[in-house]
Amino acid sequence: MDPIAVSILLLIAGLALIFVELMIPSAGLIGVISAALLIAGIVVAFNAGFVPGLIVLILTLTSVPIVIALLLKVWPNTPIGRRLFISPPKAEDVSPEASLVTGLETLIGQHGTARSKLLPAGNITIDGKHYDAVSDGMPIEKDQPIEVIAVKAQRIIVRPTLKETQIDSPDNALSQSIESLGLEAIDDPLQN
Repeated sequence: MDPIAVSILLLIAGLALIFVELMIPSAGLIGVISAALLIAGIVVAFNAGFVPGLIVLILTLTSVPIVIALLLKVWPNTPIGRRLFISPPKAEDVSPEASLVTGLETLIGQHGTARSKLLPAGNITIDGKHYDAVSDGMPIEKDQPIEVIAVKAQRIIVRPTLKETQIDSPDNALSQSIESLGLEAIDDPLQN
């Protein structure tokens, strides 16, 4: 048989075994056999002459990286590649359900009560349903009336609802004079 044909067959066999090495894990044994076939193909081509040997050498040095690059693109889609590589999550796996998102947005403007202290997070009740919520900056006491002001990133943001009677009640320290609280009046330093 012609030595150049033999060297090309050895080159093709070596490239095929590179493919087999990536598809079947053999701890490198098939890779070693592949390298031996590629080297044998180069040696046989050089035995036929310098020019055919040089052509097979250049062909080998260019085809091996190309074959490996192409196989690495295909490898993650093979059964072994799927076991080795973690696939990214699908959009439906990580995104919230549309009904949940629209359901929370309907709560904006509704009133309820705090089931627990919100410092800033806690639990609220609106129309008999319980929700986790976040206070809008100020602590909210248990059983205090609240209002939903926003829904951001699946968080219900609430603020306390103040009743008219709370502001004007005699217990409210802000509605009483300084003298009735037992404090001394403070002189204005600018009026001297």
